[in-house]
Amino acid sequence: MTPEARRLLPSEYQRHLLRYDAAASSGFMHNMTRDLHMFCIWESARHRTDEILNAISAELNIIASAEIEWTRSRSDENFNRLYGRDLRQTYSKSNDVGSGPFLYVVAEDTNPGYVFWRNVSGKVELTNPNVARAKQSARLSAMTDFPYSVHSSNSAAEFYRDSALILGALRFRALLDDVETGSAELDRVSSDLAGSDGWSSFGELADHLSLCCEYSFLRGDISDDRDREGDLDFLTRNCLDFAAVIGARRRNLDQSSGHFFAEVSGIRTHFDLRECGDNEIDPRWQEHMLITSSRQATEFLEPQLEDSYFYLLFHIALQKKRASQLRLDQLETMRAKTGAPDEFQIDDTNREHAIRLISGWLRGRGFVITTPQWPRNNLVVRRRRLRSWGAPLSRRSSRVLAVNPLRSIRPLLGQISFLKKPVRLGRKLLLKLR
Repeated sequence: MTPEARRLLPSEYQRHLLRYDAAASSGFMHNMTRDLHMFCIWESARHRTDEILNAISAELNIIASAEIEWTRSRSDENFNRLYGRDLRQTYSKSNDVGSGPFLYVVAEDTNPGYVFWRNVSGKVELTNPNVARAKQSARLSAMTDFPYSVHSSNSAAEFYRDSALILGALRFRALLDDVETGSAELDRVSSDLAGSDGWSSFGELADHLSLCCEYSFLRGDISDDRDREGDLDFLTRNCLDFAAVIGARRRNLDQSSGHFFAEVSGIRTHFDLRECGDNEIDPRWQEHMLITSSRQATEFLEPQLEDSYFYLLFHIALQKKRASQLRLDQLETMRAKTGAPDEFQIDDTNREHAIRLISGWLRGRGFVITTPQWPRNNLVVRRRRLRSWGAPLSRRSSRVLAVNPLRSIRPLLGQISFLKKPVRLGRKLLLKLR
């Protein structure tokens, strides 16, 4: 963290503003003024609440707590969303930790530091070791058959994501304001995760995403009119986690495509989600767009003008057999904003000209045309012809995920209800044998 960089107050947090830099002594530190974390003591461990709170207090300062009650019929969906899973999964954590009221706890580490840490799922991430030790002690204090009856955040990003989901953006922002004034209090909350009944507007959805996800809004109609048409395209760090955060369900049976739907303004809205590394475009271009996106014409984070213009040109030239007049008009409007000469005007009659333009820009930026992992994003022009037109092509083809039969059949097997009980019993047996 550079000395001149201003740290953010908790109430100023937005996911795209979070940064980690090397600390003065060792490890890393984020750019927040306070290091806040959350714990959930699930129903199965509530009989040991005092012992668990004592274990947390040994490492951290407890600031506030409140009892949370979900609708029991929605507990499966709530758990899947909180843990970033496909909402069609039939396995539910409630089978192991209960679906009744749980205790939500906010704690602070007054002497924080972050190191690379391997968590129980095998991921190596920047983690506060004090929080990791507190969670381990809390789980041991719970003394339950299932070892994961206490959940916690390991990082700042996870604290804000999970808390916004559990409390809702408005209630959570009020809590952050109280934390800054030193009078944090929480009343009992009886509601499901944010967005369980859909989103009242795109403004509400954008506010929620600012606390939870890295993303970039690529294109689509985000008016709240009931006659809006078309899909909304988003670039994300992880499309499944993004879908869980907004409460979106897959439109197809497979487990790899990015087609989802959720309710916004009372209308079923289709989302087409891309993620960094899916090879729809060069992953380096995806990463660049994700980290440089900012608020511009809408409430969502959007790519910079240059990226928006050439991404739409890429879409028209290489992914559509015939471009709509709406897309061509949008492209012309962005061309005028960039100040590009008339040579850059595009119509639907000369694909070669459009491909030569986008190819020239890709070469200038050091990007290549990749082979998408998802067939829906396949190029409409053969690679041989692209090469003859001077297009920069990647050398290696990517594995096509959507035709993997195992991935396609897993959702079907997961929906066979009579398999749930033996799978759950087998999982508990394996945990005991460990």
